Amino acid sequence: MLHTLQLLESLRKGSAIAVCDGSYKEGKGASAWAIVDDSKGGSISGCNRVNGNVGCQSSYQSELVGLLSVIMILNELWVFYGLTQAEVTVACDGESALNMALDMEQQIRTQMMDHDLLFVIRAAVTRF
Repeated sequence: MLHTLQLLESLRKGSAIAVCDGSYKEGKGASAWAIVDDSKGGSISGCNRVNGNVGCQSSYQSELVGLLSVIMILNELWVFYGLTQAEVTVACDGESALNMALDMEQQIRTQMMDHDLLFVIRAAVTRF
């Protein structure tokens, strides 16, 4: 519980860091993520399998699922603990996925790969 309280304080102060990564190999995708307090060691982390047709999966899609996981967990923390303000630095090595998911100025077209994930991520971000 102490680590959770430290993480919540870090979110309130704007010093929390969220990191995610996605991978794809031999028809299987996965992602992992962590949200950490940069100074006191509080953290929460997880991983998941990325489902979908083999022809549609990619490392880009796995990166987006990692980002979505971070945003969903942040939303749950926000609601469960009644946060009224929070700030977090988000990082992943899939720079194009990160930029496309969080740059609200870029238009998403339905012809784009993974447009559905991009729409969901942006909708979730705007709820904060």
